[in-house]
Amino acid sequence: MRSQELEAELAPIKMEIDLSEYAVPIDNLLEPWMADKALDMMEAHVVQRAGATLGYLYHILVEECIAELEDQCEQAKARAKNDSKGEQIPVLATQEPQEERVESQRRKEKTRPAQPSALNVAINPPAEQAQEPAQIPETLSVSDSTMNILMKIFKKSEARGAVSWVSFEAAMADLDFSAHSKYSSVYSFWPPEFIAICRSVTIHRPHNGQVEGVRLSILSLRLKRTYEWSEQTFKFA
Repeated sequence: MRSQELEAELAPIKMEIDLSEYAVPIDNLLEPWMADKALDMMEAHVVQRAGATLGYLYHILVEECIAELEDQCEQAKARAKNDSKGEQIPVLATQEPQEERVESQRRKEKTRPAQPSALNVAINPPAEQAQEPAQIPETLSVSDSTMNILMKIFKKSEARGAVSWVSFEAAMADLDFSAHSKYSSVYSFWPPEFIAICRSVTIHRPHNGQVEGVRLSILSLRLKRTYEWSEQTFKFA
């Protein structure tokens, strides 16, 4: 699903790129440096519209998928440890996956309304579909310090500088998100009940503790794609 979301995010961007100067007729690409120039133009447009190169976007995607797999592995180990305390292990082994499936289905059911919206908005859906997530509050009240951090993340009209990881964690805590360290420097943030989209977002903590440059753009994209946030989402408490 994450790969489909990224593809949906990139689809309209790809449609905007005109490479006819380099690829029409197609034999032009055989000329010296012509293919490189076409790739450079495509990459520049993707960076301008998405805030990062294609390679980095997919790198983040792979990191998030690995983090989720690691999380699932840890949960499975914890369940297996609990199961081993029972007397009839074979019976528990058949029961636990069923409970897991029920919980998984319940979580999917909660998150399903948000997924079509995240995909459809990227491909210019009809107006009634774009308004589908009606349960999401129009604005979220935050403190002054949290507002400053969030505006650095979402504003594109000015130099945003860097956001420290500690400040980002504090801002998410102010929004009642709970942070969980998955492994190494990968963290998942779980939303509170009053946020309609019940999906966690997985973020990689930079080694220097500063979210800046391309990583800041990636963070903005992740939060927009997961919770449909923008700078208009927040207001002072």
